[in-house]
Amino acid sequence: MSLGFKLTRHSRLILYPGLATAIDAVSVLVASSGEAVLIDSGSGLEESLEAIALSLASLGYPEKLNVKLVINTHGHIMNAGGDWWVHDVLKATIAARPPDSKWIESGDPERTGASEFGLSFRGTPVGLVITRESVEIPVGDVTIEVFHTPGHTPGSQSVYLEDDLRLVVIGDSLASLSAKWGSSEEDWWRSLEKIKERDPEVVCDSIRCYIKEAARNYLELVEREGPSRLEED
Repeated sequence: MSLGFKLTRHSRLILYPGLATAIDAVSVLVASSGEAVLIDSGSGLEESLEAIALSLASLGYPEKLNVKLVINTHGHIMNAGGDWWVHDVLKATIAARPPDSKWIESGDPERTGASEFGLSFRGTPVGLVITRESVEIPVGDVTIEVFHTPGHTPGSQSVYLEDDLRLVVIGDSLASLSAKWGSSEEDWWRSLEKIKERDPEVVCDSIRCYIKEAARNYLELVEREGPSRLEED
């Protein structure tokens, strides 16, 4: 029996805040025909990495499952702090979008948010720098779409999987804005429309996943409340 919560036929929630550490973001694994892509890698703290490793092992890694790629929704430590482990241990390619890709590579303590937690971000090479508005990536017998959803950060992006249920993993794309990250309220509203256009039945942000009616309610609530700004701004 595998660990993690099944979201759709080919996707599974394998990490979320509080499972291993309080600062981990949601991490979703998309797997098909022995290939897998990880969407966000968590904080990179030891307990977080152990949780990911246990879940992957339960799904057949490394004998039956090849994790070929980690797609970062953005460059903050809660979402991308485990990239170094995925790169060094799993030998997977790191994918991100500028300028967040540069933060991941340099380990920028301010822009990755690592300094806020008194942590360091281990800089990691980004082998796939995504610059197009939308790209499709095959994963075994399914295809995921990675599309640009800036606002929270300029390089924020979301991942769409049309499966038995339509899944969108958005990370912090619809989360708070801050000048220090180069946030844009105008981009935030455009990104909300892009996400809604996919008509998702499952939405995962950095905190939790919402399914069917809860997903619709979540997007409606986000639209009513609009973007918030961090207090220091």
